[in-house]
Amino acid sequence: MSENVLSVIGDDPHWTPPPLTTEQATSSFRQFLPDAGDVAAETFGGVQFVDQGANFETVACPSCAATLDQAWWAAHMDAAYSAESASFGDLAVLMPCCGVQTSLNDLTYSWPAGFASFALIARNPGRGWLRADELDRLSEIFGRSLRQVIAHY
Repeated sequence: MSENVLSVIGDDPHWTPPPLTTEQATSSFRQFLPDAGDVAAETFGGVQFVDQGANFETVACPSCAATLDQAWWAAHMDAAYSAESASFGDLAVLMPCCGVQTSLNDLTYSWPAGFASFALIARNPGRGWLRADELDRLSEIFGRSLRQVIAHY
């Protein structure tokens, strides 16, 4: 059976919020998604790639918008991943298209994806993206910019 997962992650892959902030944000997240099958906050054991599952389409350069070769992207993902720690380390990459130095986290993923050490996760949320005001409320609670990832498995 297929599953949809809505994740909300921070703009910094290494960020994890304090417990009281996490509780407040999780409560708000749950209120925004009353039809969700399961809502939880998860702290990972290191930086993880929060992917879009079957929603993956393309990866592009954030500077010049050139679509990146998937083999190039996969090779850099492999190089950044440590099997020993089961997490991602150095995310820095040099764009093959325009020579800009950036991060795997800052690439333009279609559908959105990113790297995180923490996520709010809703399984089968019963809807799509959070509205701007809902995401703004979570950003206010956490005190940082956030991004959403919708995965289909």
